[in-house]
Amino acid sequence: MRDVIFISHANPEDNYFASWLASKLQVLGYSPWVDVKSIKPGEYFDREYEDIILNRAIKFLAVVSSNYLAKVRSNDTGVMNELLAARTIKNLDPFIVPLRLDNSSYADFPTGLRGRLAIDFSNNWATGINELLLALSDQGTPKTSGQPEQAAIFWHKAHTAGDIETTQPELHYTNWFPLHAPATVYAHRITETDKTGLRTQPFTYIEEGPYVISFASASALGPEVEIRSTREFTWDEFRQSATIALDPLFELIDPAKKLVKLINKTIHRHLLQQRLSRIEYASRKSIYFYPYTRENFKPVDLRLISSSRRSLLGRTSGFTWHFAISHNAILFPSPHVRIGYHLVFTDSQGRQIPKEQQATLRRSVPSSWFNRKWLEMLIAMMYKISGSNDEAMIRIPVAPGQSLDIDVLPIAALSDVGYKEPQNEARAASHT
Repeated sequence: MRDVIFISHANPEDNYFASWLASKLQVLGYSPWVDVKSIKPGEYFDREYEDIILNRAIKFLAVVSSNYLAKVRSNDTGVMNELLAARTIKNLDPFIVPLRLDNSSYADFPTGLRGRLAIDFSNNWATGINELLLALSDQGTPKTSGQPEQAAIFWHKAHTAGDIETTQPELHYTNWFPLHAPATVYAHRITETDKTGLRTQPFTYIEEGPYVISFASASALGPEVEIRSTREFTWDEFRQSATIALDPLFELIDPAKKLVKLINKTIHRHLLQQRLSRIEYASRKSIYFYPYTRENFKPVDLRLISSSRRSLLGRTSGFTWHFAISHNAILFPSPHVRIGYHLVFTDSQGRQIPKEQQATLRRSVPSSWFNRKWLEMLIAMMYKISGSNDEAMIRIPVAPGQSLDIDVLPIAALSDVGYKEPQNEARAASHT
């Protein structure tokens, strides 16, 4: 019975994709066959391959890449002999199905593949496999049964030979950005009638009972605010104390939480001043993104970490995607801001699209974005907020001559074990 889907690919260059595809097909009930073991000289083609193609295969999937084309043009290579064997099958149509893995030109496809309808995986693996599965279903390709356990075992074995892990040390980045605050925190006591003048101040504060907590001194707040008394505290006193008695009748409970609130409000205000748009979720979490403008569409130079550039907005399916962030200050073990990242979608008028469409696009649009792209977009966002200054620091004024500073580069750790990041970002679909 013919029920095997033979996967022909460049070994070892395209092993990652071939083993990913085979594991997906196996989970879905098909019977894929692929060889990702190391091939020694003289072992490019053997009778097992030939028997499977000639007698057991129902489909021959040719994973076409620049590596595959180079090998198929060479005499006596495995992929050349596989394709020659596949071309002898005349009673199954279509038997040979090309899968375009990269941007190789269709004009370079060899005889036997040229002129056949190819399924494009070059931009998005998830989109490609959906199209392939539809074709297999429409053509009545038989299934056996889903075997998720065997697929997982195969995937593990396919990559135990060092295809993913390396023994080279590697720097791993977090989404924690070091925070540097002013040395002094002030607690100003004011009356209710003074709060009108307080609200016109350019510096951030929070209200706690009859006090306002701020990084700005009494003189910095100016004559518009009548301050009855002021207490000064060091950053560490505010961060580490369980309570602080501001006067005999008022005690500040858990001042560290008040400090986090002040820092988050300061960052929030700065992001709005930088003309970022804001969305507040039902959970009251705010996310911020650059709106659709010609200037904001320009890629951000990532000279801090690489020679590449990253865009923070893009167009897809008639919508605009916006890279967005959320923030939360954390004081322990060391002060930092944890930056979350998100995607927001707007229509041609810059309006948010309905939640249902947002959810669908969030699953599909970034399915081919690999870890490196997310990291670079995150750093590009922070760098743009900083004003692209050479200090690699976001400086937020909190008082005359004082600022709350956030590093543009996140905290990183050096690991003894590395990871071979796929060159093609489309490999991110393997994690979906």
